[in-house]
Amino acid sequence: MKKVSLFVLVLFFLSLSFSKSILAAGVEYNLPYPGILPDSPLYIFKVARDNLFELILLDPKQKAFYLLLMADKRLSAGFILINNGKTDLGVTTITQGQQDYTRAVDLAVKNKDANLLSKLAVAGAKHEEVITLLQPKVTDNKSAELQKALDADQNDKNRVLELSMTK
Repeated sequence: MKKVSLFVLVLFFLSLSFSKSILAAGVEYNLPYPGILPDSPLYIFKVARDNLFELILLDPKQKAFYLLLMADKRLSAGFILINNGKTDLGVTTITQGQQDYTRAVDLAVKNKDANLLSKLAVAGAKHEEVITLLQPKVTDNKSAELQKALDADQNDKNRVLELSMTK
């Protein structure tokens, strides 16, 4: 029992130190701990579970919040992977997260929920900040892919801000 509680305590402090390392820059938005990373053989089960859960969600507002969570988790995972030297997998993961963010913005544009729009705007700023922070660490062959993700993020964030201002 002592070993289990010690293990949980260590995991808790590790997750706190991870969130502080990404928060060190500017935008005050906590990225969630990603859990199992794409380089794990168990990742396929996580993706299957996440896809199943997304299919079950019928409310567009809840689905948008869920897609934002998935985008944040993929950004966190990409951040860890790139910092661990797995640049190709990290950039691919960030690109997939950006696609989730775009789908969340599309649902928010249809739904026009003020809470969702404000959260998407702040999340977009954080995504932009993290991707910009990672760009110098990415090699030339993946730099263009990461730049496309950054451009898409800026475009989506601007769509959210425009909709927020017209509301």
